[in-house]
Amino acid sequence: MNKSSTKQIKVALAFITFIVLSFPGGLIGVAWPTMRAAFQVSLDALGTLLLAGTSGFILMSFISGQLIREIGLSRFLFFGNLLRAASLMLYVFIPSWWALILAEFLSGMGAGMIDVGINAYFAENHSPRLMNWLHASFGVGMTIAPLVMTAMLSAEYSWRWGYAVALVFQLCVVIGYLALRVDWQPNQGEIAPQTHDDANTKGRGLHTLKLPVVWLGMALFFATSGTEAIVGNWSFSLLHEARGVPLETAGVWVSIYWGSFTVGRILFGLFINRLNLQQVLRVCMAGAGVGGLLIWLNVAHVLSFLGLALIGFALAPVFPLLVFKIPDYVGKSHVENAMGYNFGAASFGIAILPGLTGILADKISLEVLGPAVIVTASVMILTNEMITRRKQLE
Repeated sequence: MNKSSTKQIKVALAFITFIVLSFPGGLIGVAWPTMRAAFQVSLDALGTLLLAGTSGFILMSFISGQLIREIGLSRFLFFGNLLRAASLMLYVFIPSWWALILAEFLSGMGAGMIDVGINAYFAENHSPRLMNWLHASFGVGMTIAPLVMTAMLSAEYSWRWGYAVALVFQLCVVIGYLALRVDWQPNQGEIAPQTHDDANTKGRGLHTLKLPVVWLGMALFFATSGTEAIVGNWSFSLLHEARGVPLETAGVWVSIYWGSFTVGRILFGLFINRLNLQQVLRVCMAGAGVGGLLIWLNVAHVLSFLGLALIGFALAPVFPLLVFKIPDYVGKSHVENAMGYNFGAASFGIAILPGLTGILADKISLEVLGPAVIVTASVMILTNEMITRRKQLE
């Protein structure tokens, strides 16, 4: 197999992996009202479940650089997919809330391995276009999953059947990794030669953490992923439980929210190489805030629906562009460590911010969703400008 064919197989396998990786995350928002009723837990218990996944994600994110160097990226990605399959088996077969917590912890570990490994590979070896399309594939799974869960619940099947579908997909990916035996290690000439300074610095996690830009990046990833998760996890509950939108309609609009990610990432991928990346980030972060405002004002259901779609479309290129810019911010010698730290912060945002929103929703009302998005979008804008300003002064 020639070098070109190998790279194409890697890209295709990465896209498929990301579609399946996102699937469980797209199920939870629609499934949660039924799940919490089945386990007799409170509205804000979703925060506990997400925190378990975050703990696993952060654990793997912060040690990923060292593990990749010890066992190689190929084994690292295979074991990550295997952990995801194990977690989905628990979701499907074990009827216990605490087993669900364990499943989410394992799922977070596997997601951390896959996310860091594939993103690090793409950031160092591919263009912003392919990085956007990689994350567009993530959006495909997030778009399909709410429709699957909505169909299961509408047909009066258990929410576990939605996770059974995800398990089948995940097992197919595991089999694909075994069958194809793709070597994810960079081929000679794929990346720049490592300098003596790179070799001495690479892997020193504490040295990476001493870089102020890394902490700013962690805050930015925290806010960005948290914003995505707030809307994805609570918009169904807001529309269906608080505003009386029918179950099928609410489920479809949650799917449209995730679908706008996919469409946005595909479209931005077509033109991103010709655009000013910093200007794209500024406009898109502001657009997410406008979408949050439309949801908050609640002038009419249709405007709230459009607000959802706008947030999804606006956030579409943000995460992949931030990932792509990591080597520029920290230098190649810190990429793997910074990638792990930023993804750990992103996972922390996915758990903490929706969890905090759930607590506020329980104490006040689900209408806190719109203001929450406005606040997190403002944090995104501020930290992005601080990073840009710091790099301009260096």
